[in-house]
Amino acid sequence: MVVENMKTTYPDDYTDEDKAVYDDLYERGSRMIGKKLNKSDSFLIDLAIKATIFQMKGNQPRFTEDEIEDMKTLHKDFMKQGLIVETPPDIFYDGLLKNSETGETYPHPLSKTEEEYYQENLVEKTEQLKIE
Repeated sequence: MVVENMKTTYPDDYTDEDKAVYDDLYERGSRMIGKKLNKSDSFLIDLAIKATIFQMKGNQPRFTEDEIEDMKTLHKDFMKQGLIVETPPDIFYDGLLKNSETGETYPHPLSKTEEEYYQENLVEKTEQLKIE
């Protein structure tokens, strides 16, 4: 069973080879839909493929292995409890989130476009290369 491919937006730094790898992995992953994943979870395939290609290019995640393990454990604990995490609308204004304990506001992670994140990461990598 193959899921209809959502409109694929490749990151700007993908070469033709990266796009071919993405398409191949998406096709393989989409065959798993219905066996292990719900159709509505197909975005997980896209996310996993982009992370795989990110690592194949020699990039390193921004988190340490210990931080990743802590996040996995925390996530599993929440899943076991059956908790639903909701963001009340009164703490989300104009692309900002408000910390209910400290009162601080900061940009919501989803308020930026993919292009804005790409530009930020591009600048960071360029500056990092200049330093090294």
